[in-house]
Amino acid sequence: MKTACKTLKWSLGITSLSLLLSIFLFILSSSYNVTLVNFLLNLFIGVFSSSIVTLLISIPNYIVARKQLLEKYWEETRRLITSIYSIEYLDIEFNKEDFIGYINEINSNIWKEEFNKHAKNKIKIDDEYKNKLLEYLAIKHCDLKEKLSKHGFEIYLNEELEKTTSEILKNMDKIIYQYKKCDEESTIDLNFMLGDTEFIGGKKFYKEIHINLYEPIYNLLSDIREEIFHFNLYLNNEGNKSIVLEKILNLQNKIFIVEESKEGITIFNSFNDKMHSNLELFRSKIYNVKPIQNEIHPVLFIMRKKYRNITKKFR
Repeated sequence: MKTACKTLKWSLGITSLSLLLSIFLFILSSSYNVTLVNFLLNLFIGVFSSSIVTLLISIPNYIVARKQLLEKYWEETRRLITSIYSIEYLDIEFNKEDFIGYINEINSNIWKEEFNKHAKNKIKIDDEYKNKLLEYLAIKHCDLKEKLSKHGFEIYLNEELEKTTSEILKNMDKIIYQYKKCDEESTIDLNFMLGDTEFIGGKKFYKEIHINLYEPIYNLLSDIREEIFHFNLYLNNEGNKSIVLEKILNLQNKIFIVEESKEGITIFNSFNDKMHSNLELFRSKIYNVKPIQNEIHPVLFIMRKKYRNITKKFR
């Protein structure tokens, strides 16, 4: 790409210079019939003729090389966006702070129980967050309260909490691997091609691509990379579940947006939607066509109406 661009610039410069000198020498030769002037005139006319041929050859080569570079940048950007799109949304129907506190509470109580086995002064087992989640489930399943005994209803709520917690943590483990897979991605190729875009289109063109296409992907992958350390510790049974859970929730806030309604919640992959819109605008400039309006669809809809929890996936 740089070779084609340099060839075009050099041939354009030489063509312009030889043309100006030829005109100057032609005017000079009409006034002064000097052998040297005529010789230089013929020389620069020859240089102009050669450079104009080179220029005519360089222009289509430059156009083809420029188009190939931008197409390659488009393809690599699209591949990275698709890779990030594979990350799923981790849904927690409970209050997120209460659920994180509950997970932390479980780990703390395990330690306390072990300590109490050997200590004279017992440490109180704290169930503050567990009780908050049980209260939520009691409201959700209040229709069963009249059908079951008090003890039976309590057993049911505890089993439901254990089951729901298990499902959330199972999904969390799956999503951790999705983030780890994205961590394997790199923007090095994009960075190299980005330098070439400045060479062919100038600083304004470079800045536009950098802000709209390169920077969002680079920043998100960097954010993911910062949390991989905690994910690896957790997978090696050395990390804290509550910390990992909090890290995932923070990361997905940068990828998804959630809209709430009376029917339930709708999740959109806002990062994917925004990047595809920017990518389509970039494609339209490559081929000089009108951009196609991207339709925005939710990736997940969760209906939480009364005491039901129905999940529908859109991908």
